[in-house]
Parts: sequence; structure tokens; C-alpha cells
Amino acid sequence: MIPSTFGALLAFLGLVAPGITFALVTERRRPRQSSTAFREVSQLALASLGFTLVAIALLALLRLVAQGAVPDVPQWITQGNRYLSRHPGAVFGGLGLEVVAACGLAALAAWFVTRKAEGTVSRFGPWYQVLWDDRPHHAHTWVHLRLDDETEFWGYVRHFSPDEQADAREIVLGGTKMLWRPKGDTDPSPIGEKWDAVCVNADRIQYMRVIYSDDGGDMWFGRKTRTRPGGEPRPALSTQPVPDSQSPAAVD
Repeated sequence: MIPSTFGALLAFLGLVAPGITFALVTERRRPRQSSTAFREVSQLALASLGFTLVAIALLALLRLVAQGAVPDVPQWITQGNRYLSRHPGAVFGGLGLEVVAACGLAALAAWFVTRKAEGTVSRFGPWYQVLWDDRPHHAHTWVHLRLDDETEFWGYVRHFSPDEQADAREIVLGGTKMLWRPKGDTDPSPIGEKWDAVCVNADRIQYMRVIYSDDGGDMWFGRKTRTRPGGEPRPALSTQPVPDSQSPAAVD
């Protein structure tokens, strides 16, 4: 059923939005549990009902000190549209406050439930999180890949696919300073001048190492955080991203 009026839309949001808010905030720090569609809808409805009732109770207390901002529910019930026509600001303002309060309570409750979780759950997968979202501003992602046949590649990330299945996920490295080391070789060889890119399937990768560099390839950074949006500086000499002190130059 689609709400036909603005008031009905606000009422609908008040019954649904708090549960959705609680679920979205919770899933940032706790894996989503698989369940049937009926159970998911029931959980959202139950959560929304609880936060809505608490929000209504808070608005009732608010009416004691600010009557004009909150509608008189008993009069609204008895008078119906006549009360709405006389007090439209109080009605729509009260509905809006109820939705905001219920969603705020839902977000606060979700944070409290998951407050001890140190990490976050990425909705787009770890590849997207590490290769793109954690990348500091104005930095480039430099990757070291080791394959199942012990071949190794170093290069800047040019493309990657976010598919969850390893056999469908790929990563593309590029840059003129791209390196590779076949099995049995001791030192990596530059291949970026001869080859433009290397495409590797995820099911061939044993592990991936990631670090971020500036445009010149001279400064190295850890992932960005709220306190350090530019990333944590990493000394290139003490944490050599590539063997034999071969540091990549600017991205081409």
C-alpha cells in the first residue's frame, strides 16, 4: 500500500524507518543473519513499534512544556480532520519529530548493542574496502600479489571486480614501474615499460599485500581513519613495499 497523503507518508515512515535504521547501523559492525523474509519483516516491524512507542512517550513529555510543537492526540482522535485543519503545524511537526526521535533512538540502540565491536562489516566486500575505500585522499594503491605457483607481481591497482565469488573476481595492476618475479628467481624484474597491465584472477592469489603511496611514490601511508584522513605515514626505508629497495615512481 502506497501512502496517498503527506501525513500518511510520515506515519508510514514512523512505523518502518526506525527498524530499518536499527538494522543498517547494526549491520555495520555485526554480520547479517540469514533468515526468512517473514522473519526479517517481523523483526523490522517489532523494532519499529518499540522505538515508535518510546518516541511517542517522549513527545508526550515534550507537550507538557511546548504544546504548540506537538499535537493533542486525544483531540485529534475525536475531531479528526477538523483538528488537522486547525492545527496543521502541530500535527505535521509532531509526526516529523516522532520519526526523527524514533530513528535516533534506533541508531543509538544499535550503537550500544555493537559498541564492543572493534572492526566494521563492509557491505561491498573486503576488496572494495581495502583497495578503494581505505585509500587516503590523493594516494594510490600499491599491491603485491603472490600466486599459487609462487609467481609474484607488484603494481598499482588499475581495476578490480567486487564479485564475492573468487572465480569471478579479478584485479588489474598497471604502471610503468610494475614488477614481477617468476618462481625460482631471486629478484623482481620490471615489466611496466613493456606491458601495460596484468590481469589476475582471485582464485590464483595466495595472498595480497596493500600499501598506499603519494603521486611520486616517495611517501607511504596506512589506511585513512577519522583522525587521520590522509593516512598514517609509513617510512619507506623501514617498511620496503617491494624487495631490494625498488620503490615505484608516479602512476602512469
